Amino acid sequence: METGSHVKPNACVEESNYSNEPHLDASQNKTFLTDQHEKCIDGCTTTAIPPACPTAMGSSDCTSHCDLCKVDELQVEAVGFCINCTDFLCRNCLLNHTKIKVTRSHTILQGENLPTDPEPIIAVRKLVKCDIHPEYDIKFVCAEHSTTICAMCLTDQHRMCTFQKISELKEEYRRKEATVKANLLDVHQRIEEFKLHREKYIGVIEAQQKQVISEAQGIAQQLIEKIVTLTTKVEDTVNGHLDKETTTTKESLRDADNLFQEVKHITDLFEAAQKYGGLDECILASRHIDHKVKEIFRKICLLESHEDKHISLEKNVQLYKLDTICYVTLLGTKQQTGKENASDEVMEQLQMNERDDSKLNITTSECGTSCDLSVLMCNKEVQTLDTDAQSTSEATLVKSPDQSNPHLCKRPFIDRTILPNALTCKISTANDSLNCFITAIVILDNGKKLIADRNNKKIKLLSNDFVVLEEYSLSGCPIDMCVADQSVYVCCLKEKKLSRFLICGDGRLIPASCYLTRYWPVGLSPFDDKLLILCFKLDCLFDSVKDEKVVVEIRNKSKLDASLTGQYNNDDHDYLEYAKRILTVDSNSILLAEHERVSCYGIDQAEVEIGDRKWYYKNHGQNILENARGVALDKEGNAYICGEASNNVHQVPCNNYLKGKIIIANINKPFSVCVDSANDILIVGCCNDNYLHVFNFQ
Repeated sequence: METGSHVKPNACVEESNYSNEPHLDASQNKTFLTDQHEKCIDGCTTTAIPPACPTAMGSSDCTSHCDLCKVDELQVEAVGFCINCTDFLCRNCLLNHTKIKVTRSHTILQGENLPTDPEPIIAVRKLVKCDIHPEYDIKFVCAEHSTTICAMCLTDQHRMCTFQKISELKEEYRRKEATVKANLLDVHQRIEEFKLHREKYIGVIEAQQKQVISEAQGIAQQLIEKIVTLTTKVEDTVNGHLDKETTTTKESLRDADNLFQEVKHITDLFEAAQKYGGLDECILASRHIDHKVKEIFRKICLLESHEDKHISLEKNVQLYKLDTICYVTLLGTKQQTGKENASDEVMEQLQMNERDDSKLNITTSECGTSCDLSVLMCNKEVQTLDTDAQSTSEATLVKSPDQSNPHLCKRPFIDRTILPNALTCKISTANDSLNCFITAIVILDNGKKLIADRNNKKIKLLSNDFVVLEEYSLSGCPIDMCVADQSVYVCCLKEKKLSRFLICGDGRLIPASCYLTRYWPVGLSPFDDKLLILCFKLDCLFDSVKDEKVVVEIRNKSKLDASLTGQYNNDDHDYLEYAKRILTVDSNSILLAEHERVSCYGIDQAEVEIGDRKWYYKNHGQNILENARGVALDKEGNAYICGEASNNVHQVPCNNYLKGKIIIANINKPFSVCVDSANDILIVGCCNDNYLHVFNFQ
């Protein structure tokens, strides 16, 4: 037996049909060759796959010991490895192994082919063993169950199945062998490319880190220089005030000295007249002195009228609100800034603003392969004392120190974008018979979410992590829902009533009484401690885009406080009949979703008609809005509108509707929306979709 060769010269890579059964012929025992491009007896060629680790077969760095001798607690160096037994063999055990009838047909690896890591070979041997009957080798493939089986499995469970012997799959193996090897090589190459790509990305992001730090230091240096300049200006101002007051005071002191000398002079005159003068002289001196004293009193009063000044420092910058000098963001290269979705009506104004803001934007010059680090100078987070004249948008840039995280400076929602990769949360349950259709989403005080599922006639209570906790069945298909006065109100399609649920202390819902309505309710919104209801006068199709006869009711539970209709001779109310959703903006304003637009109207409980339109945001240019449905507000007064047919979600600030834009594009049939301002997330529910889509503001 020669070193460095196989004991069996006819081992072939075509099959992995190892066997330790003594009655099999040696030609049936095949094994994988480890040398590249070796040939088996029937001419097939093998190509080695690149090793996955340095301890690949063929290296002899590590010494292995005989597994059989280990039983006798002996450490004997191994010179061979039996593939069938998966044991290392020393020289004596190897000789015995080739002589014994049971093992003489086994395949032995020696010399350079001796594996340092037998795990791959052991794993291959385990593939041959049946999972159910480990003492038997797999011999067949069940075509009906698409599984491999042994002889016992065939006898016990697959007697009536169509099967095929493993040995008969030789041609199939030959067809797939090249594909499998090509796939392995491709995977290996892909992994190497990915590693190189990631290593390159680390270098890029480290370079961006240095550049961003340098830019931040540059901003800090500019601030320092500006502060030094302003400090010098303050010093000059203080010195000017001091010089002015000092000069004025010294002049007053000189005038006082002159008056003192004048008083001394007239005093001497009075004493001389008293001592040496006659009656006439005393009378004239007295008259003269009286006149002089009055004049001196006048001058003294003039000197005393000068008000003493106090040099004080009044802080013009609220330093405690300065949490950062710039924003640092991590943006994906495919992420859009959202400017391309802005309203066409305000593009010209935005371009003008960009020229003013261009001095404040500092970004890295090179983009990373996956993301960019960028710096944006924070020019609005330090507020002056005259904050009354500043806009709400600017004021919200400053996070007050009593908030939960005083070190985090957040921009207003209207200036922020949505991260492109939404979290999808499954909301369907085993009890659902149809795909979910989420028509309303509300957030309870404890942070749990409540959703209305139209298709399955349910409302579902979700945890803070969007896991379904409980379900509540309804008599109809819910189309809207809101929370008012510690109760949940639900209106259903084609039902003249409101279903009410009480909110328990532990967050569960308890069904309560229902309130009958005169018309068909289709939209709900809390209005102070009352309820605002959008109703159809006729039982028409809710899903249509045709105009309907609508009425807005204000209810205090079962009591109807007001019923408001449109002014049919008012041009502002031309689109009122298209309303399908209602939302309370404030105590005097409501928002209605009207197919291709949303409109804000005034409202007064003392009137019988809806007030004039205050503003509207419509389908315009690239800002396509079709079949407006779900509406919601964030804490800053920005409205979010779902365009069901336009497959997008719009963001419109109620105090400046011209800045409206598309914040989410290419989402399939969004129907409901809700803003969790505390957690900076936007939640969207869609038609016939078993998932909620949760987007993060950045």
